[in-house]
Amino acid sequence: MSTRFESESFNPLSVFFESEEENIFNPSPFSQSIMALMRMGLESSGLRLAIVYTTRNENQLTDLVFHARHPERLGRGLNVSEANYRNLVSEWVSIRDTAVRPALIEIPAPKATGTPASVPAPSQPVSGNITRKGCKQDLCDPTYVRWVQKSLNQIMGAGLVENGFTDRKTWTAIRTFQTKRRLEVDGSVGPITRQALLAAGASQPPPLKDLPCGPTSGAELTTLLNKYRGDIPLHFLLGWIDVESGRRIDSSTYLCERGYFQIHPDQSKDRRWDHEPLSYDPDYSIRRGVELVREMVRQTEKLVRKYGISKGSDAFWGLVKMYHWIPSSPPKILEHMSSRGRIPTSWAAIMKYIVDEKTHIPALGGWDPIDGALNAQKTLARAEAWKNGIQN
Repeated sequence: MSTRFESESFNPLSVFFESEEENIFNPSPFSQSIMALMRMGLESSGLRLAIVYTTRNENQLTDLVFHARHPERLGRGLNVSEANYRNLVSEWVSIRDTAVRPALIEIPAPKATGTPASVPAPSQPVSGNITRKGCKQDLCDPTYVRWVQKSLNQIMGAGLVENGFTDRKTWTAIRTFQTKRRLEVDGSVGPITRQALLAAGASQPPPLKDLPCGPTSGAELTTLLNKYRGDIPLHFLLGWIDVESGRRIDSSTYLCERGYFQIHPDQSKDRRWDHEPLSYDPDYSIRRGVELVREMVRQTEKLVRKYGISKGSDAFWGLVKMYHWIPSSPPKILEHMSSRGRIPTSWAAIMKYIVDEKTHIPALGGWDPIDGALNAQKTLARAEAWKNGIQN
């Protein structure tokens, strides 16, 4: 290693993330949330999450911890011209040897299953059909979904109700068809699956609608949010939208969650809301999203009284976001914490408990509580970025 010290610009940190600039550490949004967790005093827990969900490369993991400890560097690599260059190199090596390598030994590599591990996300946005302009077409349009259901009933005898509603049974039937036809199993009927349905005897599908195209500016979102948000912090709502939809009203998932806030069809159905306009009408999409968040705020306020959580704290807003993930998760997690004598004094305390005790937390419908906690953590990190004026 000493020979590399002599180079003009030695960066001991590996190139973990793609970057347009040489020697710039540019973490993904998921890894940014892990780094934020580390900066909350949960370095060990964050490192464990990184090993399980991102990589087992010791240099990449060392990069992550190093830059979490040094936010003032803004991702800059090391340069021999720096006054404390050798001390920083020694710190990087120490992190690798005393933190990363022991953690890799403690956490065994998963057995090969033929399926690569991926960042946890139970419902990722789907690409759908892409028009010549690079915009999406609406695979969740009720008329199109009704055609999918009719086709699956005809081909497979799926027994689906042909109502144009993408419920769990419809999604499962799509996945079953994809599995039998040896297609990518994603639960979404895009061009390839549609062609397979046609080849199997389905009738021609109805024309697909074009969705609005591209992200919405922060200024436009701010104007709309200020109409409806009341006392809900603007930066929290902007962080939510950033994480859930990337500020794109056309964003949707294989479960047909729609709009800026990614509202589930069941949530619209239970509230007698029109679901389709969430992807087309910006004002409507924002108004319904804020109404949904306000409901979750009211639910979290009950936990404030029961567990002594400070309203408006990071713990409070983290739990609000977890209500969006699985509505039963916040009360179950806090009740379990309380039964173990653990006090939810901060979001960091809640996160650490979830990471340490996830296998003992009562069943959450088969979902991993770390998924929800990381989604909430990512939202808080994006919200803080908006608050500090980093986003635009």
